[in-house]
Amino acid sequence: MVEISLAGKVAVVTGSSRGVGRAIALRLAEAGCRGVTINYVQNRERGLEVVRELEERGAEGLLVQADVGEEEDANRLIKETYDRFGRIDILVNNAGICPRGTFFDTPLADFDAAYKICLRSTFLCTKAVVPIMKEQGGGHIVNVSSTSGITGGTMGPAYGAAKAGVIALTKYGARTLTQYGIKVNCVAPGYVETEMYYTANYDVKVRQQRIKDIPLGRIAQPEEIANVVLFLVSDLSSYVIGDTILASGGRTT
Repeated sequence: MVEISLAGKVAVVTGSSRGVGRAIALRLAEAGCRGVTINYVQNRERGLEVVRELEERGAEGLLVQADVGEEEDANRLIKETYDRFGRIDILVNNAGICPRGTFFDTPLADFDAAYKICLRSTFLCTKAVVPIMKEQGGGHIVNVSSTSGITGGTMGPAYGAAKAGVIALTKYGARTLTQYGIKVNCVAPGYVETEMYYTANYDVKVRQQRIKDIPLGRIAQPEEIANVVLFLVSDLSSYVIGDTILASGGRTT
């Protein structure tokens, strides 16, 4: 049996007080990370609960409130992590929102918010961490996109467009950062059982139809996406560079 060990490594996971981000942070701790930074915007109590869960798994948790779509906050998130742990081996750009609408009714503010939280945050956090990773001889960056970034999606014009940009940033990062030992990859989940999914998909009939469109016959659990991220930050992914791993239950086939 092959075991993945991240012993001694330090990770930052944006948007990690709930949902997929929380699952990723906990999975990294279970694999041996000694330090994991949990990022939240508003709900401090949820963030503290994830920190407690990290400690139960033997990792030290650092809780940082930051709007990672803002440059000052993104820089502070990375700095506070480095100041606490002395290194950063893994960055998971997971923060995201999913405004729902159409070309007829999506406000510009919603489009800008999706761009800011999904795409600009990925750029800002990567920009802040790469000098540290370059100096220490390498690291892993995993960007969380979506199948919407490939298909255009069903939620509206904002989310898919922003997530497509995340895939493009991943490719650019791989081309320019691999020479420094920094591996950049991407995971593109389909539907996942999270609060964000239910907020955008409250119609039971729509949910049932979407499940019918998934060959596997069900929606993903957050831990299943976390497993893909764990693979990408491990030595098992040694020849995976600049790639986008789909985790859609077959929906995109």
